[in-house]
Amino acid sequence: MSQGVDQAIRNEMATGEELRPTDAEGTTHSAGGVPFRRTERGIQFALVRSHTGNWVLPKGGIEPGETAEQAAVREIAEETGLDTELTEHLGDVRYHFMVGERRLDKEVTHYLARVVGGCLKHDPVEHVASAWFGSEEATKVARFPNEIRMIERAGAALRRAAGAT
Repeated sequence: MSQGVDQAIRNEMATGEELRPTDAEGTTHSAGGVPFRRTERGIQFALVRSHTGNWVLPKGGIEPGETAEQAAVREIAEETGLDTELTEHLGDVRYHFMVGERRLDKEVTHYLARVVGGCLKHDPVEHVASAWFGSEEATKVARFPNEIRMIERAGAALRRAAGAT
């Protein structure tokens, strides 16, 4: 991982991240998704802009007793104001970053999330903005390569589904 990306990821992390539950290997688990809607202009994806200026996918920690699916729906709602139904598992992303001398390992489970209600608005504690982007534009504004890959997978899944109908 390049130093610039490593620093950006480190900047994205809330200071409370170290307190998140970890598995036996010390990995913190999060879940989120790629919220989408269909419009007359085509498919649009919702992203949120962090306080560091990066456009990212909504995601957050899996709470004790919560499944990854439940956490994804909750985190998307908390961070975007959108109610969603998960339609497909898009993949898992693993990465690490350093906080001081401590290495933190993280795994994020991403889902394709159909918007079924709510109104796009960001949580000002966690983000400075939220917006809808067309598929191509979303891949251009998203900051992290792993998240760009999830947006690309979401677009491919939606194209496959459209071809099946």
